[in-house]
Amino acid sequence: MKKPVKTVRKPDDSSQKKGFSQMVFVLIGLAIIAGGVWSLYMNDAPYHPEDQVTRGSFSLIAD
Repeated sequence: MKKPVKTVRKPDDSSQKKGFSQMVFVLIGLAIIAGGVWSLYMNDAPYHPEDQVTRGSFSLIAD
């Protein structure tokens, strides 16, 4: 009677590669977000850099 030959399965590397690529993708995304926040913080949020707000003036709109 012959005994069946058992083969040892090697771990699949594709799941490790997927995990690594996902980790790299997330880290790059976080770096982009952190760079944007830092840029806004260091440049004093440059949405309207030349806009001056005066609280004492008002406008009337009529038909």
